[in-house]
Amino acid sequence: MENADCTVEGLGLRMNHIIKEDIEGIIHNPLPWEKLAGKRILITGANGYLATYMVYTLLGLNDAFHLNLKVVALCRNKERAFSKFGEFKNRDDLITVIQDVVDNIDDQYRADYIIHAASPANAYAYEINPYGVFSANVLGYHNLLKKYEQWQVKKVLAFSSYVIYGDHMPEEGTLESYRGTFDFTDYRHVYALSKQMTEMMSSIYIEKMKANISIVRPAIIYGPGMGYSQKKHITDFVKNYLFDDSIQLKSTGEVVRSFLYIKDAVLAFFTVLLTDNECTAYNVCSENSVCSIRELAETFASLDKKLKVVVNIPPEEEKNTYLKPHIKSGILSNQKLRELGWEEETSLRDGIRKTVEWAKNVDFINM
Repeated sequence: MENADCTVEGLGLRMNHIIKEDIEGIIHNPLPWEKLAGKRILITGANGYLATYMVYTLLGLNDAFHLNLKVVALCRNKERAFSKFGEFKNRDDLITVIQDVVDNIDDQYRADYIIHAASPANAYAYEINPYGVFSANVLGYHNLLKKYEQWQVKKVLAFSSYVIYGDHMPEEGTLESYRGTFDFTDYRHVYALSKQMTEMMSSIYIEKMKANISIVRPAIIYGPGMGYSQKKHITDFVKNYLFDDSIQLKSTGEVVRSFLYIKDAVLAFFTVLLTDNECTAYNVCSENSVCSIRELAETFASLDKKLKVVVNIPPEEEKNTYLKPHIKSGILSNQKLRELGWEEETSLRDGIRKTVEWAKNVDFINM
């Protein structure tokens, strides 16, 4: 685009140079951003980890390229929405709507693009409120598909997940065409099964109504904006780094995952939104930052020689207090995404370094 020397100074992110640098790196990629000029974009779950970065990116596009787009940020939690977007309250290109995605969205918020990112993405949420997970993923998406018809929406980007592939993913890398299996009677699979259902709903609309819908299946995304409350290995390790604590592994750490830095992930989401013409699904993952949980811990320790990695497997009677991963190997292929022109830019070590630098300057423990 023109004006490539423009910056996102207007975002008010000067106090957090890590996020600011990430947003500038995203918006100066050569995507057809002009498609969004003058458009309104509705983002559900906008105060969630991934969607927040997308909101920042869209506001940054306005600051840098004067696209005159508007963002409707649908958030369920008012306090959390204020913590994410309160500094933008005087901007006229951001409308914050506080409501549950399962409730009817007023037609005054009609949008040209819909990004459905509302979903509890925490294993503890699946345990505590499994029906709430189902409701956001399936009933909320049902509402949005009805709005697709009423509003004559140009494009929907629906967030799925890599967990839809089931418990036994191929170790050589999972393609989008792979079909796994679940115990569909186990409520702990509600997240994966409800994401499968949203993909089925998308397929129906694509086939029967010629709807313009694309799907992203993120692997594990990390970086600035993560909260300790997410209770994931990587957020635990950030806490360990901040307090110079030994990293305590509750297992041998052999589980393998693909870790992708958030800047690269958000760029992938917009790449699919703006360039996919096939109405299909894309893995959003790294093929370079694939490692075991123990290797992830050792990467943190390599940034601070005070940190030690200690394997401390609890006694058998205590093991049931820890949520166990269903998937041993979470390796995906990103070939299909790369064919759209996307490239991963951030190594695991650099991504972790940027994450801990960000975490030093925020109230990470209470996020």
